[in-house]
Amino acid sequence: MKTKAYNPSPLEIEFVKVIESLQQNISERLENSEIVSFEHQLELDNPILRANLVDVDGDKHIVILRVIQKPDESS
Repeated sequence: MKTKAYNPSPLEIEFVKVIESLQQNISERLENSEIVSFEHQLELDNPILRANLVDVDGDKHIVILRVIQKPDESS
C-alpha cells in the first residue's frame, strides 16, 4: 500500500489506536505501576500517545510515545 499522506499517516493513527486498545494488557505486564489512562493527539504530524501511570507508592508518572512512519522507499 502506498502512503499518500504522512501528516499524519493513516498507519500512524491506526498504530496509536491499537496501542491504546491494549491498555489493560500493558498494565498487566508492568511490574511496579499501572496505566490509569491514555490521552492521544492524533491530528499531529507525528501522533502522540500519553500514558498516565500510577506506581505502587501512589506516585503519578507520564510516558509519552510519538509515532513516526518513515516515508515509503521507492521500488
